[in-house]
This record gives sequence, C-alpha cells and structure tokens, in this order.
Amino acid sequence: MTAKQKADELVDRFYWTFGDGYLGEHHIQLALITVDEMIKQLPFTDLNTYIGKWCEQQRQFLNEVKGEILMHKI
Repeated sequence: MTAKQKADELVDRFYWTFGDGYLGEHHIQLALITVDEMIKQLPFTDLNTYIGKWCEQQRQFLNEVKGEILMHKI
C-alpha cells in the first residue's frame, strides 16, 4: 500500500464514520491525530538492529502518509 492509499483510507474512514455529508477539516484532523499516535507507538531503538531499521521505515512511511493527508486540505 502506498502512502497516498493509506492517507485516503484513513480520511475516508473518518468521513464514513463521522460523515455529515461533506469532507471537512475535522476528518483530516482526526486522520492526522491517528497517524501521530501511530508514530508515537514506534519504539526508539538501535538503527543497527532489524527492529530499529523496521521502526525507522515505518516512521518514514507514516510521515509520508501525514504529508498525503495534508494534501487533502488543498
């Protein structure tokens, strides 16, 4: 799944869960909060280990997702 696909999925999920007929700023804010919470759950660990590399990849991916979510504002 690409970062754009994940961003679209999260925004759509909040729209359909709390949808009131239009895509609003609050749907985007909820998606951003969700991604921030996901990033917080990733442990900080030695980047020379497998888990450290995986966590860093996830962190980078989630930051790309945040960027794509922000594009919904434009």
